[in-house]
Amino acid sequence: MRSNREILAIIIAPWVSPLVIIVTAIVRSGGWPFHFEINIIISHAVLTSYAGLLIIGVPIFRILRRLGRLNLLMLIFAGGIGGVVVFILFSLLLSLALGSKPHLAFSTSSVLWGSILGASVAVVYGLIAGVPMIKSKQ
Repeated sequence: MRSNREILAIIIAPWVSPLVIIVTAIVRSGGWPFHFEINIIISHAVLTSYAGLLIIGVPIFRILRRLGRLNLLMLIFAGGIGGVVVFILFSLLLSLALGSKPHLAFSTSSVLWGSILGASVAVVYGLIAGVPMIKSKQ
């Protein structure tokens, strides 16, 4: 059974991905680089983030909790790895949807962006869900 904090974390944490993407674009461009595509960016980022959280993130959270290894640092590490998987799969699905030649791109950029996005969602999820920073030994 999920606690109210975990449900709140599931609702809020995926919104971190579009926030990170938008803030990065603004900082890198030195201004507001968006026109009408902001809705598309937000919707795709949020949908992908929710899918990644529900398919990969929540199961990882439950496994770590069951194994007694759940702490914020472990969750961030696992979120970074899960983020890479989600980012690469999203890139593959996007290329298929656009009619491009599909390929799995394990580029430095894909790994970096995936890990940043996955870890940022994991941080917010863990903080809202009340995951301890480091689990004390009992």
